[in-house]
Amino acid sequence: MKKKPAKKVAPKDVVLKEPVVKRARKRKVVCIPTFTATPSVPAEEVKKEVVFIPDFEIAVAPIETGTGVDVVALTSRWDYGSDGSRVGLLKKMKEETERAKSEFLVLVGGGVSKRGCQNSARRIQDMQKKVSAKLKLGLEKLMAEFHVLEDGEDEKALLAKRVEIDDKKDAIKVAKPQTIGQILAGMVEGLAQQINKDLPALFCPDGTRMKIYIVTSKAFDGDIGRDVIKRLLEIRKDENDIRYLSSRYEEDTTFKIPLKKSGRTFAVAVPTKAVWRSGYYSTNCDRIIDDELKMTTKPPCDVYAIGCGASSLNRGRGEKPHQRVTVPALHKLEDVTTAENMVGVRIIRFTPDKENCPIETISFKDFVSDETRFIVAPKGMTSLQVAIIEEVKKQESTIGMIEDELKKLDARVTRDMVEKAMPGVLALDPKIIEYDDESQKYFLSQGWLKSQIEYSWASGLLIKEVLAGFACFHTGSINTAHDFVVNILPKLLFEHEVTVLCGIGDLIQGLKHELALQGEIVPGMDNNTMQEKVAGVLIATVMLKVLSMRLERALGALPPEDRHKLPADQVEAFVRNFLVDFLFWIGNHDAWSLSSGYKPLDTMESTIRETLTVGISSILIKFSLPYIPLEGIIEDKLRRMKNRDEYTLPSGVIVRGKHYYAGRTATSSTWCQRALGQFGKAQICWVANFHVEECVEEWNAKLGLRVAIQVPTLMSTSAFEENKGKTTDFGIGLVKVESIEGRIIRSTTNFL
Repeated sequence: MKKKPAKKVAPKDVVLKEPVVKRARKRKVVCIPTFTATPSVPAEEVKKEVVFIPDFEIAVAPIETGTGVDVVALTSRWDYGSDGSRVGLLKKMKEETERAKSEFLVLVGGGVSKRGCQNSARRIQDMQKKVSAKLKLGLEKLMAEFHVLEDGEDEKALLAKRVEIDDKKDAIKVAKPQTIGQILAGMVEGLAQQINKDLPALFCPDGTRMKIYIVTSKAFDGDIGRDVIKRLLEIRKDENDIRYLSSRYEEDTTFKIPLKKSGRTFAVAVPTKAVWRSGYYSTNCDRIIDDELKMTTKPPCDVYAIGCGASSLNRGRGEKPHQRVTVPALHKLEDVTTAENMVGVRIIRFTPDKENCPIETISFKDFVSDETRFIVAPKGMTSLQVAIIEEVKKQESTIGMIEDELKKLDARVTRDMVEKAMPGVLALDPKIIEYDDESQKYFLSQGWLKSQIEYSWASGLLIKEVLAGFACFHTGSINTAHDFVVNILPKLLFEHEVTVLCGIGDLIQGLKHELALQGEIVPGMDNNTMQEKVAGVLIATVMLKVLSMRLERALGALPPEDRHKLPADQVEAFVRNFLVDFLFWIGNHDAWSLSSGYKPLDTMESTIRETLTVGISSILIKFSLPYIPLEGIIEDKLRRMKNRDEYTLPSGVIVRGKHYYAGRTATSSTWCQRALGQFGKAQICWVANFHVEECVEEWNAKLGLRVAIQVPTLMSTSAFEENKGKTTDFGIGLVKVESIEGRIIRSTTNFL
């Protein structure tokens, strides 16, 4: 019987240390040994050869990641085949995509409107049926006449009638109505040629042609959409700028797109099933991604972009292990099938730090909401013809209605003058105005709006503003990240040029629910006064650090001999511009002190004032700058926000916030949408108390683009939520807006 070979073991006096694995938030750090020791000889020989084995040195393994930034443009729902498609929107898409220095564009479903094509096919079929029915009636009449002639003796007339009947039968065969499928098949070539004609060439920052990745949705593009894109690929073969990702399986919903610079993972998703109508923007996109994650065997991507919903969401990674964004439409919305609202383009900047990606939204809905202002009469027309076009732009009109309106402008106008001027208007090529025989009304040509209209931004000064918001600070809690607030937050505000800092409630932990007895309070902070004082010092410290960094940068840009000669008014201007505004709202934890007859956050506010006064004076001394009065500056920079208070930015953009006394819901966009509905005049709405990060953007006719941002918490953990089976997001919210005349045209949101 063979003996088992002896196990190869290390000597007893040699201790092999295991590699240590350390984990940090959102970043994988692996500590590895500098060498490996695997005994490959019997233990006896090891004892003879090994004299000394040093301890393992701990070295940080390099993280496999990118070093650059990938810039990706997203678009959806061009809806060719419907009345809402617009060449003008494609041109603005090119302009904004190239302005953002994007490296490629993704059409996330809806290039062709299945529904629009089917509606057009039904209209065509109805017309064909009417023509066929009319021909059949004519045939019946001819047959009746033929039978009458049969009783007579006019052979020549009978023969002529028989020829006429045969011709009518041939015409009926030719005019036989097509099936919907046949009509749709006949539309493919025309749609492909139209998209090829309308789609502008896009260019990368280095001057090369930009690649366009196209995804089709079974629910929105349908079979005709797939056929059109495949034909488009053939037409643009020489240009080689289109990549069709849905070409293999029409049932596919999710498509991963490689990123070269950042090392991040990115995928786009579209619905394959009919989408149910919903009052909430997040419902359908969450269902699509949740279904995909249940089905797939691969790890989730860092970022998912969901198309076809015509909404604008940005849900950061935290509670969910990946970031989710939705993509606006790029056509004039004709109807609502889910919860469509947004028209525009989105830009994602993928950074290599594994954090949330900033999402830029460019709203085009201001363009399509009032297209008549972009309709300009061509040169060479008479003043009367121009006036006719202007009247038809206001509403569909009969010639009598046009005459009545023009007489109000000039009593000399007569019906005869209008009738003589009208043929010249109708003869324009391409047509701006068309005439309907049945209603006898003149109306704007849909063909002209689809193919000729060009949009432009409103004239006025473009103003850029940056706001940051935090909430659920819970000063005094053992779980609050006080170090993040003091050391990291000022750097973030400085880096992103934040001008307004918002504290949206729960700035202290409070004492209810026996939190101190449960060990949830830092020792020595078991009273509201101390918690508010510490909160005031921490917030003032953040403001002072940002001021100091900005002053140092500004003074460093001056010649050395001028740095200490600044007049007091210049110093005051520096301090006013560099010290962030601080707006704060009362949260439910803050309001616990009301039952004790105490004004919430009053001590915190006075502490901020005192700390700022002393701190700014010290900074001025540090930089050898002259003394300036500080009371008025500090008064202007601090603002306690009540429930109905509004804050107006220098641009005219209105800010409101709310710390809701409620819990989160399974539908993640609920509270952002509720805030947008509740704050009817606000364009930036801060939402808090749910410890989950989410941003919802929405457009309305009165205010234009609006942003509601729900901020996470500054607690590293929460026993309360853990006991309820919930997880929380950590960090702050960031909003950058660009506006003209108080109307936001672009916004960038992120969670840091």
